[in-house]
Amino acid sequence: LVITSRVISLVLFSMVLVQLAKAEPMQRGLSVQVAHEYQDNALLTENKTQNQSDSLLVDVNVDHRSNRYQTRVFLTAEHESNSAIEDRDIFEGSAQLDVSLLPERLSWTFQDVLSQVRIDPLTPLTPTNAINTQNLSTGPDWRWQITTTDQLLAQLRAEQVVYEGSNFIDRDRLKSSVQWLHQWSPVWQVGLGVQRIDEQFDPQGNSQQGDIKLNTFNTVLERNSTRTQLALTLGQTQVEALNSHESVGSLQWRYQLNSAWNLLANAQRAVSSDIDTQQGGGELLTNAVNPTGQTIDVGNVLNTQNSNLGDIFNANNILSVDQSASLSSEWLWSQRQLSLTVNRRTSRQFLDQPISVADVDEIEVAQQILRLYHPLNPRWWWMLQYTLQQTRVDNLSAQQSLDEQLVMTELGYRIKPGISLTQNIFFQHYDETSQLPTGLSTTDVDAFRYLIGLTWTL
Repeated sequence: LVITSRVISLVLFSMVLVQLAKAEPMQRGLSVQVAHEYQDNALLTENKTQNQSDSLLVDVNVDHRSNRYQTRVFLTAEHESNSAIEDRDIFEGSAQLDVSLLPERLSWTFQDVLSQVRIDPLTPLTPTNAINTQNLSTGPDWRWQITTTDQLLAQLRAEQVVYEGSNFIDRDRLKSSVQWLHQWSPVWQVGLGVQRIDEQFDPQGNSQQGDIKLNTFNTVLERNSTRTQLALTLGQTQVEALNSHESVGSLQWRYQLNSAWNLLANAQRAVSSDIDTQQGGGELLTNAVNPTGQTIDVGNVLNTQNSNLGDIFNANNILSVDQSASLSSEWLWSQRQLSLTVNRRTSRQFLDQPISVADVDEIEVAQQILRLYHPLNPRWWWMLQYTLQQTRVDNLSAQQSLDEQLVMTELGYRIKPGISLTQNIFFQHYDETSQLPTGLSTTDVDAFRYLIGLTWTL
């Protein structure tokens, strides 16, 4: 059964709107952000010419939950006027609807994600280095409590990834997973899991493109106590196209040393083709700090802050083996928050067709983030962040690198509960080096950005 993306998208948004129309009045389930952004010499053109731009951004967030369903809608609209390119309009967003068919047992999810992704991994997300993509997915989640200590979790997702440009390959993806968990003791839980990904490419995009089939088997070990949260997964992924096996796994660890000091660690090794659904790095409003002055979930904050500089994406890559590790430390005192995060990522990405182990790109990314959040008084707060990111790409024909530095400061004012005004200043510097057969080329670019926004939360 083939359904076009336009029909799926229309049905999804119609269902979300119907659910919102039936919903009761929301409490802090709606927020609106309006901002103006000014950029100077922000590397918005391929020839690196100096330019200035003005942008108007509008973010709308809707989140509502009841016993039968949950809706989450995030929309971003931007209009940009630039001295080096024509005016352009950008629209990104996501909508998700979770419907509970059988309470605590069976639910169904609909999701639609619109985003921009990078074409060249060594160039910041710009009008000339961006492509619009849409990811549609739907499927059930089933939970079966076999006994008081054993449960079975099953998930099925049908996805369609569509690109705006004709040079990019659309794809259909079917994901299925089953996991058994056993409560070994009050704090320990063990389990076994299996996952399959079956991905098919649009033959009109590239008639030689092969399908991807990944089979993963893993074991699970979890610990949840007052001070320690640990989730460890180890397994193997079979890549049918290459007739090979890759060791995979993940580690998530959080330890509370005392009431003011937390340590967090994450590590992962995975085989994936999901590199085409990442959010772009230009919508800086999504990184606004929680203005309540209360304790912030550091894990979520650090994940959103990473998008300031964007993630690695290459439109030619169809399969990658990624290794990543992250270690962060958080200190809290008198509602102040200081966090330090170190991220490392290496990626071996297979290129061209037919798939060959020799045709790979080696990509290494190192990132350090230092962040301080300081409430000045019940109405004012201040935040400072320094991010340093180094990207290295090594392939058969060239070696390239991109060093990015970002200094960001934010000053916020809470006009009244639910309404706040934020002012952000960004200083960025790019150092780009390419070692090509024709010789060595380097580029240094400084960028300045100023962002002022108003947030209204109901």
